[in-house]
Amino acid sequence: MSRGPHDLREEAESVQMLRAVLDGESYHTVGSRHGVTRSTVEQRVKHLAEHLLHTVGIDGVSLGAVGFFRRLRLHREAVAAALRRAAPTQASSAVAPLCRHGLQQATDRLLACAAHRAHDLALFHLLFSTGMRPLELARLTVGDCVSPTGAILRVGELRADITQNGQPRPLLLNSPRVVEALSAYLAERLRRGHGLGADACYGGLCPDSPLFLNPAGQSYRLQVDTRAGKPRHRCRGMQEALRKVFRDAGLPLLSSRDARLTVIALLYARGADEAQVGLLLGIRDNSAVRALLPRPRPPLAELTQDLY
Repeated sequence: MSRGPHDLREEAESVQMLRAVLDGESYHTVGSRHGVTRSTVEQRVKHLAEHLLHTVGIDGVSLGAVGFFRRLRLHREAVAAALRRAAPTQASSAVAPLCRHGLQQATDRLLACAAHRAHDLALFHLLFSTGMRPLELARLTVGDCVSPTGAILRVGELRADITQNGQPRPLLLNSPRVVEALSAYLAERLRRGHGLGADACYGGLCPDSPLFLNPAGQSYRLQVDTRAGKPRHRCRGMQEALRKVFRDAGLPLLSSRDARLTVIALLYARGADEAQVGLLLGIRDNSAVRALLPRPRPPLAELTQDLY
């Protein structure tokens, strides 16, 4: 779900709207200038402000506080600083990676708002712990993540026929959040009779069944496009499912590519190097990892301060 020129223009427009509202202009005035309705301006400004809160934070402002827009105007400088911190870097046109606090806020919103909570939470947590692409998520099966005894596999493998680049890589499900969310979702599938197996193995589910099914219990269908004589696979259903999860989580500007950047940033924060990040995400060249998101490198003066 990479961004095209239209998406980037819309994001830039939303930033302009937010700044105009902070300067005291009414939604009606801003909407007239951009050719949209008052309610559209209000919605886009709110979504952008919430995204800033989730990703980089705004000093003095909290989500859901009384007088949200009034507080934004009172803290104009803090909002401006947040916009600068979230500005796209030269290396990437994506929004800023989410911080751990932002991910927790998004999880809280899904718990409160998601129509299909078990499915959406499992999808959200798996995405942000593995950095998988939408097509890979759609291809994943129950047997890839669940042992014959029904337990979640903490250490597994993404098969070559699952991955986008056709190369196997590790599938690590050792996060307690992922295990809990997947277990709850699979238990719900069992209750609803979606993708049942012939016996009690794999928690009563068919191991060849896709891990994620849509709310009707059907697989997310794959499409094949031909470009320059080469087939290109995609899954529009999974892409739309992720968009809905992001919207319900209060992150309407997010894409699956931004989620991968968040995974990279979280791994860097834990001390991972480019090779380890590439191994988890299926990127064989360290320079390609750096092109997505360079690893933070403190200045030498900072590194040597109080070294001994």
